[in-house]
Parts: sequence; C-alpha cells; structure tokens
Amino acid sequence: MAAKKKAKVRRTPADLSKSWKALEPQLDKQRAECERQGQTFISITQEQLDTKLKRIHSPMFVSSGWDATVSPGGTLNYVVQLVSFDVFQWNNLALAVSFGNRNPILSNDQFLSTSDPRFPTYAKHAPLGFTLLQGLISTFRFQLNIPAGIEKTGYFGNCVVQQLAFLDVGKCFDRASFFFDVV
Repeated sequence: MAAKKKAKVRRTPADLSKSWKALEPQLDKQRAECERQGQTFISITQEQLDTKLKRIHSPMFVSSGWDATVSPGGTLNYVVQLVSFDVFQWNNLALAVSFGNRNPILSNDQFLSTSDPRFPTYAKHAPLGFTLLQGLISTFRFQLNIPAGIEKTGYFGNCVVQQLAFLDVGKCFDRASFFFDVV
C-alpha cells in the first residue's frame, strides 16, 4: 500500500487576515518598548506573514530588537518574538543565538555547524525547552557578552528556533538575524 501524503493545510484570506489582526497590536507594543530603549527593531509585515503562513506551518519569528552598538567587553541586549498559528502546541522548543555571517546559507546543516568561535553560543530554555501555544506570541530576551579584545567593526548575530529530540534528530523551524557594530 502506498504511503499517504500529508494533507496540506490551506489558509483562507480570512484566516490570514485574522492572524494579522491578532499579531499586529503585539508587534506594535514590542516596537514601542524597543524604541523606548533605543534599540533597533524589525518585525514581519502583513505580506511577509501571509507568505510565511502559506509556506510553513510551525513556530516562526515575527520580530526582533537589539542594541545597534556595543563596546568590546560590553553586553548586547537582544529580544526576539515567536508565534505559531498551528492548531496544536509545540513542545521541547529551544532558541540558540550564535555569531557569524550565515544568514544567506540555505542548508540548515551548514548554518548550524559554522559560527564565529570568538563568541559563545547562547541557548534558552534548559533543560527540556519551552512550549509554544497556538496564536500566543512568546518573547525571549538575551544578554550577549561581547569579547573584550574583539575588533571594532560590524558583526552578524543569528537566532534559530528548533525542536529538541533528545534521543533522535531535532528539527530546525525558523531563523532570524541581526547586525550590530562594536565601537
């Protein structure tokens, strides 16, 4: 017997509009907070959300904010927001933040295996990850230590949301990137 194909989830224009209306006020609130703190802020647009929801059905990044400049040996504040519009919850999720010019790398294997060794990799939430419920936006904050002897130039940061599989191979769902100057 042939294997059954997974049914593709179809979202109507009304579904997409409803998703955006639920998300937009939360993005506006995070934008105001980041701007109050003098941080760079980016968020998904309605068109980008529609495209993502047609392409993927899993946790996704919808906004991020970060300090645009930091001194060598200083701390860079980074905040990222995730949401899932799937009809079920996702468990054992983790975020990892690392550094290096990897945003355009298509292969998750290569993306996850290369980073700038001068910087540590940060992860949340140990030991079993976190749960993401349908339609609720989750906000995660990182304080990233910048090495003291680092060159004064621009650097790329990368964040990935993944599902941990403690006794098997996990899944990589989505990525975000940010760019900052060490001055």
